[in-house]
Amino acid sequence: MVLGGFGDEDLTPIVRYGYERPDLDYKGPGNWNSWSERDKAELVRDMMALANSEVPGYVVIGATDDAGAVHSYDGLDESQIKSFDASKIADKMKRYADPEVHFELYKPTVDGKIYVVIRVLPFEAVPHVCRASSGDVLQEAAVYVRGEGARTMKVPSAEYMRRMIDRAIEQGGDMLVDRIRRLLSAAEKQQEEDKRRFESQIAELIKQTEKKSD
Repeated sequence: MVLGGFGDEDLTPIVRYGYERPDLDYKGPGNWNSWSERDKAELVRDMMALANSEVPGYVVIGATDDAGAVHSYDGLDESQIKSFDASKIADKMKRYADPEVHFELYKPTVDGKIYVVIRVLPFEAVPHVCRASSGDVLQEAAVYVRGEGARTMKVPSAEYMRRMIDRAIEQGGDMLVDRIRRLLSAAEKQQEEDKRRFESQIAELIKQTEKKSD
């Protein structure tokens, strides 16, 4: 998570663009402190999907859209602006995204109104995976991407996943291999523990059966 770097003039075209696209999502005005868990989970899901793209993505908060087309540039009032703190969003991302999603938070003034713009950076080494479920919005172990119609969705096909893995290998092959190795090691360890637990239960059952026979 990073702060700063872009000025109002850099972000004005993003805010004004007016239509959602694979690298741009709009959300209406709101206050982070009064957002429901579902609202926050939807932001997390969209940010993970943007981070799984090949280019930086943006979430603009303060512009109301309908079917992907902005129909009202409302901006945010002072209390709403103050409620969007980068550390709060980062804490929520850490809870649900593995690895952590890196982003930049801006509060540009465009046409006299203030917006929140979140610039989401593409993953550096491995795709982002959802580490925990949240209602029907987030699903544990899901990999979210931006698909046709600028919709956030789970990876739609094995071919899509292979392309993501190929990109991960190109960007950080060693890290990806190490991560896969750790996952396999953990799985093997769990299998061994399950096997020992099963054998112990069988032994205990045999012992109890022998006692009853005596």
